[in-house]
Amino acid sequence: MTQKKDDGRVGPGRATAALRPAEQLSLWAIRAWVARRQLGLGPCPGFYRAFRCAGAPAAAGHMVAFLDCLADKAWRAIEINCPRCLETTLDEERLIAALAAIQRDQHGRASDLLSSFLLPHAIDESLPELRRFGAALDGAGLPFPDEGDSPAPSAPTVDGRVASRCPDRGASLLH
Repeated sequence: MTQKKDDGRVGPGRATAALRPAEQLSLWAIRAWVARRQLGLGPCPGFYRAFRCAGAPAAAGHMVAFLDCLADKAWRAIEINCPRCLETTLDEERLIAALAAIQRDQHGRASDLLSSFLLPHAIDESLPELRRFGAALDGAGLPFPDEGDSPAPSAPTVDGRVASRCPDRGASLLH
């Protein structure tokens, strides 16, 4: 599933339309937070509103706390696409998989995935917020799909690649 991008990056390039609701909300939150942080701003009002509308208002604060930890303690740059991009990066896929693993009480798997970005002490620091985030989404009826669940329909493709109208694709980096 890994494909080489036109600009030389390598990543899964999963269509965001193929993500389930918990994955879409989480990905959008990560991307929106990063976009605002790059401008030196905190999360936009729509960030909290999105979680309220999803029935998981408490999840917003837990996501912010996790992302603050990730930004402050990441040992490498993390590739995060802009909020409008129609495909995921490998790093975004790892973050989504870690969130899903936490919600399924697979803390070892989540730690393994997070070790791509964080040292063990920072993983230990972030896990409580991630647990609360996963529980808030689950309580709102937004479970992450189980591993091996069939994917939702994918986004339109052009020449076998996800069609992307975003001129900033791959421009955002968290670090």
